[in-house]
Amino acid sequence: MSIPVSTWYTDLANYTFPTVFIRLNEAEKEIFTDKKRTASIVNTLIGKIDYVIDHLPGSSFIHADSCAPTDSPLFRKSDAVKVGSVALDMLLESDKVTEAFKEEKSIRIALHPYRRVNKMREFRMFIVEGKLKGLSQRYVKEYYSRIQKRSDEIWKSAQQFCNKVADFLPEQTLVVDVYLTATDRFMIIAMNKWESCEPLLFNWDLDWEKSHGLKLVPKPIQLGGDVSVSF
Repeated sequence: MSIPVSTWYTDLANYTFPTVFIRLNEAEKEIFTDKKRTASIVNTLIGKIDYVIDHLPGSSFIHADSCAPTDSPLFRKSDAVKVGSVALDMLLESDKVTEAFKEEKSIRIALHPYRRVNKMREFRMFIVEGKLKGLSQRYVKEYYSRIQKRSDEIWKSAQQFCNKVADFLPEQTLVVDVYLTATDRFMIIAMNKWESCEPLLFNWDLDWEKSHGLKLVPKPIQLGGDVSVSF
């Protein structure tokens, strides 16, 4: 579960996607926690979501304050929403989202303009006492030669970004998922408490007082020549 976006958005809005929050009242929260889906309450919430979608450019991305509905079948089909009814169904289909409301880790839903992302440009920052100690490729099943060629440049840029935002982070030791735009600007996607998420290409047992740089999936080894294999 991520650190709720609403807890850090005000201080770091210029380093993330423009976001609109909808605070749910008790009856609206019960749609998620108790499955009490009175038509009038559901329709009112759909109307609130539609209002936000209508005032955002293009399609929208919806999520709970502390997690996205990535386990929803609708989300897997398309994570962009254009109408409130589909957006609400996407949240209700998600066990992650309903659990977040049950555990009171979310009391809001949020929307921002949909942006098609390139997995190659997603990274995870490991920040200790306000200093960047490691940066990992976010999707660890692929090798990206373009990122490898720019690894030194990306690491330096990530350090500069961390120095800019360090004073405004909700915690000084945490993990931050970021997206590197085509204009080489880092944008915050989510924040996680230390050791509450996967370390990806790192290990939590490392000496985090040291700097570990940018970690990328290595280039696959290609076998050449006459290779014979016997069993």
